[in-house]
Amino acid sequence: FKNVASGVLNPNFNHKKNLCCRESGNILTTFTQMQDDLTSPNWCDKATETIMVAGVNQPINTKRRYSRVHTAFDKITCDPDAITSSKSFGLSVDAVSTAAKLKQILGQYKTLDTVNARTCCTQNWVRSFASDNGGGHAFTRTKMQTVDKTMFKHVSWATQNTTLGVVDAPFECDPSNFSNSSCEVKSLTSAEQEKYLTFGGSLELLGIPQVAVMANDQVFKLVNDSQIGIAPGTPLDNSIDDYTVVGEDFDDNGLKYYSAASYDKFDTNTLKKVFSENEFNCCIPSGQQVPDVTTAGQCCTGSLAPSGVKRCCLPDYTDVTVYLNRYVSSEGRGLPDSAYDKKTGYIKDPGQVQALVASKNLCCSGKTMTGVAIGQLSIPLLNNTFSLPATLSSTSKRLNYRTDDVDNNDETGSVGSFFDAGARWNNHVYCVP
Repeated sequence: FKNVASGVLNPNFNHKKNLCCRESGNILTTFTQMQDDLTSPNWCDKATETIMVAGVNQPINTKRRYSRVHTAFDKITCDPDAITSSKSFGLSVDAVSTAAKLKQILGQYKTLDTVNARTCCTQNWVRSFASDNGGGHAFTRTKMQTVDKTMFKHVSWATQNTTLGVVDAPFECDPSNFSNSSCEVKSLTSAEQEKYLTFGGSLELLGIPQVAVMANDQVFKLVNDSQIGIAPGTPLDNSIDDYTVVGEDFDDNGLKYYSAASYDKFDTNTLKKVFSENEFNCCIPSGQQVPDVTTAGQCCTGSLAPSGVKRCCLPDYTDVTVYLNRYVSSEGRGLPDSAYDKKTGYIKDPGQVQALVASKNLCCSGKTMTGVAIGQLSIPLLNNTFSLPATLSSTSKRLNYRTDDVDNNDETGSVGSFFDAGARWNNHVYCVP
């Protein structure tokens, strides 16, 4: 900044470093080449796997020429086999097969960051929210995904077991037998926990073309509404559609995924498009005092601290892990490649997110917590009661899916209230009061 405060010059300002760039608070657009869409910009020729450069191998007057290709030309490739730590794929989800498309999206956030960083004066940027989600880039709890946690009911129970002669209602256990096998409530393994948390976290990114969301070959109901076992593949309620009907976008050695921008493959009566596919904002990052004249709209966070030193920060119950996602903002860059989930752009380790939050003083409150979707929760008993006291033998490691006291009682930490307030996924970090 030329000025650090009104009338106070920045002693480190160097006019020789001036360059043409977009100032903080201004919008930029960066488009992705979409599958078989002849109206989207042309980054790559998918048949020849070559970069499309206007005036070189593409007519200068074609409507699909795209200047952003020039911005990142030295850092991109259109050959999936040529992707390296310093070369990422052009911004394209257009490929000859779903397997090829999966390969080319891995780590594509690097291309997005190169283009946007080279465009913005601060080299920092943040994605806009979808216009139907209020637009702009001010991170608040209401801008996050609308998750109906009852979708997890059918993965929290195994099929009814009557071999012991105990007959209880579906999704409830007999109070005298909740500690034996007639009580079919599941206790999730580590692998199951990771799967459901990854799935839930990916739903927070609807609108981003390069984000891969597990299809119903991986996440599906275990039982029907009568708690009877069913064949694998029935999608969870209020979530995704059946890939055998709508088709997958990505294929990873037989595992199916949807693009987070394939809206016809999600239940949009419940879920919403969270982010814009192509609108971004040049902005001022957190972790520093900003000039007195700085507005909230110039901050990457979209918010200023309500008191104390003037700084950019995130309000309560903001999902910091979403904010630091490599497709969402530039503030998550700088870690080793291995730190990121290449299918989603998330930082994998919540501990590293916590470290970034601390170093950047990212939460306005200065306080954080991780989500509570999975916990050691009470066992549901007949007539909407639950097991007491909360011990290892009277609880199970499961998803919080109920809206009553069974999943929101003092014995197990009132986790339902925290989930409903916005602190959802255990592998995500949230700002809290």
